[in-house]
Amino acid sequence: MIRRAGLTLLAILSLSGCAEHWAKPGATPIQRDAALARCDAESHARFPPVLQQVLVRPEYFVPPQRQCTTNNNQTSCRTIGGYWVPPTFQTIDHNADGRRAARIDCMYSQGWMLAKDEKEAEAVTRSGFLPRP
Repeated sequence: MIRRAGLTLLAILSLSGCAEHWAKPGATPIQRDAALARCDAESHARFPPVLQQVLVRPEYFVPPQRQCTTNNNQTSCRTIGGYWVPPTFQTIDHNADGRRAARIDCMYSQGWMLAKDEKEAEAVTRSGFLPRP
């Protein structure tokens, strides 16, 4: 069980920011899509979204600046700037990692494996054999 959790965590870390490519010897794309749909539904039921808005950048005020130029012994000045920049927020989902881990665990339990790319996933599916580690 600990090994499976470790493998799941490793898979999650290796997939951050990447699309998942699932393979199962002899399976069809329709079977893959159905398995993913079941696993997504199960993972959403176990780990529903818990959304929170977090402050990314606080509000601030850009103070006005006075710029002066001198031409022919005459100085002219003007004021520029002086504006308020609103805060920036981002919405995060506290259960996103748990949901992703549950989906990966569900797919592994059904005999699917993560391939490194789409080409490898297609080769495994067509060949009927798992690749060598």
